[in-house]
Amino acid sequence: MITVNLRRYSEPDTLREISPRTLIALMDEHREFLAGKGVELPPVGSLQTATGGQDLDYRSLATIFLSPDDIPAELVEKFHMVKQMSAPGTMDKIIDTVRARQTEFVFPADSSPEDVAANLLMTNRPLFQEIYAQKAVARYRSFVYYVARRKRPNFHPPASLAALEKTLNSWYEAHQRGRSARVFWREHGHEYWFYVRHAQPIKRDGCVDLKDLESGSMIYRPERHDVVIYDSDAGEMRVHADCEQEPELFRLAFGMHLFNDPNYFPASKGKYTLEPLKAGRSVLACAGIDGLLDISLKEIEFRGHGELGLRERVSALDVFSIFEKREYKIPAAADICMARFSVLFRDAKKPRSFTIRPSNFATFSRDDDSIPLHIWLERQKFVLLNREENNNGNWSLEFS
Repeated sequence: MITVNLRRYSEPDTLREISPRTLIALMDEHREFLAGKGVELPPVGSLQTATGGQDLDYRSLATIFLSPDDIPAELVEKFHMVKQMSAPGTMDKIIDTVRARQTEFVFPADSSPEDVAANLLMTNRPLFQEIYAQKAVARYRSFVYYVARRKRPNFHPPASLAALEKTLNSWYEAHQRGRSARVFWREHGHEYWFYVRHAQPIKRDGCVDLKDLESGSMIYRPERHDVVIYDSDAGEMRVHADCEQEPELFRLAFGMHLFNDPNYFPASKGKYTLEPLKAGRSVLACAGIDGLLDISLKEIEFRGHGELGLRERVSALDVFSIFEKREYKIPAAADICMARFSVLFRDAKKPRSFTIRPSNFATFSRDDDSIPLHIWLERQKFVLLNREENNNGNWSLEFS
């Protein structure tokens, strides 16, 4: 079950946010349920304009949502997804995507954002789900990186991802998430974005029944979207996942079903190193890289210094200023575990931060920040370029 506040639709004015013709079409499959509640829907297409709702009984329809416990799950999902996709910016994304795909679909000229979302859901559900997944992961900024043994020229995903979904579902089912995984993908230049929709573990919330006002509980599985991105130019995969074990799951499963090799992305092959920071402030130079004005080190954590291997963390507006004032250098034997940087971009009034954790974790404030910063990271030797063949992973999956 998907969590959604259906009681908001118990107000007739809220239902009127969707045009009568679209609302009727959205609920058409549930006429029998609505009739049992005393609501008779006009025929689909009988209301040809967005304002011609005089034959639609909004008040009676709104009362149904006062007791949403028996509303069909499919209808709940429709209202939830339409609401999530009805912002003006999302409407623009839908329209631009439909035009770019050159699909044979035209939105009525008097469509609201809710109408656009509902019409796409009813007309092209796979495309709707793809855009819905993109929106769900749009704010993800933290990624785990895996570098392949070799690049794969002329890569293209398989025609069917059913085998990949089967492998993922075996893991999700074994970890109390049900067989809920669905995978959608989209090409972005030389990158392939795979959106993994799945359920989280069951959640129980206390509630008061709307009919008898008695205490009870609601059981549902919250919905989650993860993202796996394969960069065909760099030959690497980056993952944003829900729990600690999922990056390893995706590493093995995507390697097997996209490249016929579960260890195509070896677990031991790192992406980043922070060793260059031991050279001091000079490593932060960013002159000549378009978009970057200044980079400073705001926080660093390292261990292995001293007899007991003490872990130390230093935070400041400019860590190297502290080190220079104290005539301190990061020990050559230290293992740098984390570094957080502050970056002043040419088009920004305030600095933004990014974090590196060796050997394959990075967090950026914005998606497009990673483009100039990766140029800088490569130039300053923070990116490991060698491709080793060994693998120290201790995971395994059964593929069938």
